[in-house]
Amino acid sequence: MSLETTNKLIGTTKNPHDTTRTCGGSSGGEASLLAAGASVIGIGSDVAGSLRLPAHYCGIWGHKPTPGTVSSTGHYPSCNQYEEWTRAFTVGPMVRYATDLKTFLRVIAKPEQVEKLDLDGKVDLKKIKIYYSEHEDYYWRTPNQHCRNAVNKVVDHLRNVCGSEPQKIDAHFSQNVPDLSAIDLLSIEGIEDCFDGNGNGALTELMKYATFRSQHTFMLIMCGVLRKTLINSPQKSRDKVKNIVNKVRKAFDSMLGEDDILIVPSFPTEAQKHGDVLRSIICIGYLSIFNLLGYPVTNCPVGVTSDGLPVGVQIVSRPYGDKITLTLAEELEASFGGWIEPSDI
Repeated sequence: MSLETTNKLIGTTKNPHDTTRTCGGSSGGEASLLAAGASVIGIGSDVAGSLRLPAHYCGIWGHKPTPGTVSSTGHYPSCNQYEEWTRAFTVGPMVRYATDLKTFLRVIAKPEQVEKLDLDGKVDLKKIKIYYSEHEDYYWRTPNQHCRNAVNKVVDHLRNVCGSEPQKIDAHFSQNVPDLSAIDLLSIEGIEDCFDGNGNGALTELMKYATFRSQHTFMLIMCGVLRKTLINSPQKSRDKVKNIVNKVRKAFDSMLGEDDILIVPSFPTEAQKHGDVLRSIICIGYLSIFNLLGYPVTNCPVGVTSDGLPVGVQIVSRPYGDKITLTLAEELEASFGGWIEPSDI
């Protein structure tokens, strides 16, 4: 669990667009392979954005499906709190071409979920209402100009395609999302981990890390420490957080209708230098809010910076609105090109 893909066995996975930069994490290995043309299709896991961040950094398409539509059986970690874990954790497709997303999702979705997803159903673009935010007023970090331009580029295009005037939203009500999503996720009891599922042993491992004797990464150890702290926190405090989370959910649910979408930056920056992204961990709220809400999200690459680094946006819909975000992904690919070869292949 990290914003980078690195471990003590294999080392650090690099971004094929610039090997001095990270591919993101935690599904960064697959994103890097796909971007480099070394893999045809792939599967990623998304908990706090760990499928979408690598897709954004590497310039590929990645989809976090509606929770529960794709089985996570056999995936590590597992959890005995099915309902809470399924909302926060999803498995989804990662591809180079947007036109592969629906087909791949249909294949990996649970049989009983395929009909509910209705991926072959027609989407009337003229019925879609568009909301967007550049997140320029977020207290943790304002998106750079590349990422804001990407949002405006997509909004301007869909204004013409959908024939409706996009509505800019005020994102102030979700400013506490980094804190809320971390607490919400790490407070789920019974998650399988390298300690005992509740963080026991993490403090000992932290001491070993301080003396260069730990076999684990710092990020993993800190997740264990936080889990131990949160699970042992007073129930009253945890209930207070859940109430705030429910208010955030209601705010989004009241805004987005069944045919509506939200367009937001995938992250406030393009791929960063190795190690730098960990300083941006507070920005995980750009991604984790939709795990908190249980909404489907598609990461869409829509261009590159002057340095050739991919930049993307997230298209969000209500649960089981996957076919809407995937249809719009195909529209954006047809208009902007999508994946770009990092070099001559």
